Amino acid sequence: MLGDLVFTENAYFYNKLKKISRTKLETVFTEISRKRDGNYILNEIKKNTAGATYSICVFKYKEKPSFIDNDVLKETKFAYLLVVEYEDYVVINKKSIPGLDKQLKDFIHAIDYNIISKVFLSDDTNFEKLTLQNMDISNNVVRRKSMEAINLKESMSALGVNKYMVNQLRLANRGDKFSLSLNTSRINQLGKKVDLDYYLEWVKEICTKIKSFSDKETFMDNFSIPLSFEEYIDRISPRGFLFLTSEIQNQFDNDNIQSVRYLDKEIDFLRYIKRYYKSLEIEARDVGGENIFLYKTNLIVR
Repeated sequence: MLGDLVFTENAYFYNKLKKISRTKLETVFTEISRKRDGNYILNEIKKNTAGATYSICVFKYKEKPSFIDNDVLKETKFAYLLVVEYEDYVVINKKSIPGLDKQLKDFIHAIDYNIISKVFLSDDTNFEKLTLQNMDISNNVVRRKSMEAINLKESMSALGVNKYMVNQLRLANRGDKFSLSLNTSRINQLGKKVDLDYYLEWVKEICTKIKSFSDKETFMDNFSIPLSFEEYIDRISPRGFLFLTSEIQNQFDNDNIQSVRYLDKEIDFLRYIKRYYKSLEIEARDVGGENIFLYKTNLIVR
């Protein structure tokens, strides 16, 4: 079965905070496959090859089709999780596996935004596509926009782009094309599907590139960069708060989310998030020596 698997060259790349034990991986595999139908198709943990360690599980599950409104007819789907450990990095490739970040939050941390955004850049890099997020949370601004060209570095004006942060970009770099999701440290090298051995070599190559990264001024320095709220909480007093709900809305529109259940009851989730489409005015209060930010509906942000 292992030799039948093929992967696209894409993955989520993380710094390893501490060693992931075999027992922890067994627990993760059990949690993510609670709804599996039958036995695992493939279940291998802590297999060593060429300096890398991989763990993988593949299983099938049944789900109600989105276009049928009964609980009798169900379709069979397949899911997999591949976890690769290489030096100080953890690399994850998955399909139909939600909630994994929560399972591994104490073991991994996303690669720094600045590194992911620049690690593949050179003087010959073409910026083919950018998806930008406006840092202004006013209600009357364009919050998000996408631009596409042969090379945006040459065709777009840098005037005013410092008010935007890049969420996604597509690069053409000496014959190779990369699609990068900077907020989730996902790297996708666009191309053919490969077997596991080839995929592990690709993972090691990218990890080595990240490890040897040296910062320098690039076109990306024209844009805003994200800051850690926790690092600045004692130095700033926010006046507004904006939930970026557009991605959730897109998931519903694309039928990637069919329903949301809370306490085994289906809820109209879109109705709840509509109240947060606009920015919220908040005020800071000191409660027992801790900064608490309050909204008029008693939303609390710590």
